Amino acid sequence: MPAVATWLAGQGVGFHWRTAVTGVEPGLVRTTRGVFDADATVVAVGHDVDRLLPDLADEAGLRRCRLRMFEVAPPGGHTIDPAVLSGTSMLRYPGLAPTVLDHLSVGRPEHTP
Repeated sequence: MPAVATWLAGQGVGFHWRTAVTGVEPGLVRTTRGVFDADATVVAVGHDVDRLLPDLADEAGLRRCRLRMFEVAPPGGHTIDPAVLSGTSMLRYPGLAPTVLDHLSVGRPEHTP
């Protein structure tokens, strides 16, 4: 993304980084740093489209969800603390996969693909 932003800036595109958008209307964008008017705008909302543009999210049938990979009541009064990354789940992330795969192949070969 930095290369795209640099190229666009060279084309005269303005950016307002670290600025929360609170509303979008034709020709203007309301933000936590003021109101900006423009002929065209691109708002990169990520997963918050349902909060910024709820009508659009409803029209598209979008709904916010949460990932439930493991949600049970542990037996015998034990507690299970949540894990941020654990076991083979780290294999899904390209930046971690090679190191994790190397580690598993030595210590736990039965868990390698």
